[in-house]
Amino acid sequence: MKIKVYFKQPYPVNDNAWKNIVFISIFIPVFLFMFQPFGITLFESKYKTLILLGYGFVTFVIAIINNYILPLLFKKAFLESNWTISKNMISMLFTIFTIGLGNYIYTALVFSFIQFDIFGIISFQIITLMVALIPVGIITSLRYNSLMAKNLKLANELNQQLPTKNQIFNKQLVKLTSENGKDFLEVIANDILFIESSGNYIEVNYMKEGSPKNIFLRSTLKRADTILSSIPSMIKCHRAFYININQIDSIKGNSQGYRLLMKYVQKEIPVARNYAKTINEMLSPK
Repeated sequence: MKIKVYFKQPYPVNDNAWKNIVFISIFIPVFLFMFQPFGITLFESKYKTLILLGYGFVTFVIAIINNYILPLLFKKAFLESNWTISKNMISMLFTIFTIGLGNYIYTALVFSFIQFDIFGIISFQIITLMVALIPVGIITSLRYNSLMAKNLKLANELNQQLPTKNQIFNKQLVKLTSENGKDFLEVIANDILFIESSGNYIEVNYMKEGSPKNIFLRSTLKRADTILSSIPSMIKCHRAFYININQIDSIKGNSQGYRLLMKYVQKEIPVARNYAKTINEMLSPK
């Protein structure tokens, strides 16, 4: 795979963040203590071990802020639907930068530096990059390969079940209405392809006379849930999507999980991790 294509591959946001944070926070002081790089071997103090552990603590606090506080403040920037390996690496580089800055301030306080020096900050950024690049590269690569292998295998298994499992046909007439009750859609349950939440509207994609159609109704997916949840073939696979299990054409796996390709329309629908178990049970052999 070309490097440019590789960096555009989907990647989960904050997947196993706690494990990564703990690993890096432990790795840094252990690395400093074992190898004594950057002149540490010349530093003598009865508090040396405690001081080195402080670098791990600073790293831990900054990583928590970057992985949990910032995503809460800037939700749109951290949407998993648009998250890729390159964005994940940029996020990690930013974390490395802030960890380097934090550790420089920590060093200045511990060793009583009178003033900050721009060259000192730059050198600390280089040092932090050198130390952190190894675990960051290992974590990203191993996690990506592990998730890809797992999800591709699962997608392949589910694809084999589609021809036999998509048999929950339902000819009941479903009526979906807008909040004001003026706009509505009446459609056979089995003709619904999928329903997507879009702001204050839901977009209903359905088949009519052999052609795919869509209509926007001013309503929420939560409001439509009372009707859709009673239809056996309709399954919620994401906070913004309901899909008709009969209308799944194929399933693709990636590092974020897997996506459903729907019949008749060029649409890939994500399956959120908290809904994946339901989809698996519906498509897996009993």
